[in-house]
Amino acid sequence: MIGFNTRKPELEKAAPSTAIPKPKVKKRTGIFKSMATGKFLATESTIKSVPFFLFLATIGMLYIGNNFYTERTIRNANHLKKELKELRFEYIATKSQYSDSTKQSKVARRLAEMGIQEAIKPPEKIFVKESELTYP
Repeated sequence: MIGFNTRKPELEKAAPSTAIPKPKVKKRTGIFKSMATGKFLATESTIKSVPFFLFLATIGMLYIGNNFYTERTIRNANHLKKELKELRFEYIATKSQYSDSTKQSKVARRLAEMGIQEAIKPPEKIFVKESELTYP
């Protein structure tokens, strides 16, 4: 066998180690098992995190409340837009009806039905001297 290294590598002699031995890592039990038994709630890190979790819960509740408020405001604004549109149409219809009914020819026709005729001669001014005025 040509080309292959058939020599066994020499093992280096290990120097006496002065390194600190690593502490043994505890095996973690399953996450689901610790959640089912409730052990994760009793750990020190979880207890220290309670204020943060309460803060997150408060922010979450404020966020949900803000969404409800915003949706209600949008629904109210849409309702008011519809109502404004209807009132605008009603205003335009009433205005055109009023301008049509106040035309001189329409007023004369309605007064003729009541027996009142349109004046042919223009109104005259009445002048009263101040000496003729009597005050009660």
